Amino acid sequence: MRKLKPTAGVSPVVATIILIAIFIAVVSAALGFTQTELTSYYAQSDLNQAQSFASNLAQAVNSVAFTFGRSLSIGYGFKYATVAYIPNVLVYTITIEGEGGTYAFQIYTGILLVAISAHFYSLGRNYEQILYPQSYTRLVSLGGAGSYSLAYSKEYFASGQPYIYTVIAPIPLAINNTVTLQAGSTETTQYVTKIYLAQLVPGSQQEQPPQSCTQTAQPKIGVVTYNLTTGYISAQGAGYASCTVANVESIKISVSSVSQLYPSSFFIFPSTSETIHPPSQNGEWQIQFYVGPVELGGA
Repeated sequence: MRKLKPTAGVSPVVATIILIAIFIAVVSAALGFTQTELTSYYAQSDLNQAQSFASNLAQAVNSVAFTFGRSLSIGYGFKYATVAYIPNVLVYTITIEGEGGTYAFQIYTGILLVAISAHFYSLGRNYEQILYPQSYTRLVSLGGAGSYSLAYSKEYFASGQPYIYTVIAPIPLAINNTVTLQAGSTETTQYVTKIYLAQLVPGSQQEQPPQSCTQTAQPKIGVVTYNLTTGYISAQGAGYASCTVANVESIKISVSSVSQLYPSSFFIFPSTSETIHPPSQNGEWQIQFYVGPVELGGA
């Protein structure tokens, strides 16, 4: 009878090595996936906190602007986000046409932003969302329910890199009033439009409040970065300057970016200019223009 030779097979040692290699590969892939998911989770959490922080800070600006010394602080805690004040990004131009001629006011302001790299978490290049105020459909916010500041989020490429930015930027607020003047038996109606424009300035650089309601040159202030993990931003009113123009016929308010890094496309204003006409043709129209710095501090 012919003996059968045993067939060649994989030795137990080699089989064990193969199994260990497969196990290491599977574990490495799982760890890589877990790390990616964890990074995305932290970045998404940063975005949610940034949006809540920006909305609260915009409301704080509303509370302290055009006061002197009043202050509110908003805390934050981030894993990957960067918080910074960027100076002289926006310039607002207010052009008033009246019987006395044309008056032009130019106001520079900075912005506060929270930046999160889109490599950690992305919502797409078309993502943008207004956070505060809830309704913002024209450049000039109107009425008692209006706002001095805008908070929004937007995914944007800056210097070739994608980021999700959450931004706080000042916006104009207009409030209309009607005044009835009595002179003997004669009554006259005067319409008054008050236009408020807050400026975000760094309190650490001790920028002086404006001495008038126009600014012909950019303030000499620099970028301010804040703590990367936990901290707070304080907003403090620093007074205001005002101007009054009587017998007004029309007002045009426009905004533009003077920053190459953050051009006009970085912002989500409903429009870049708006013309305001008299509330009525049956009375004198007066404009009262207020500029109020809000100092930002933090730690």
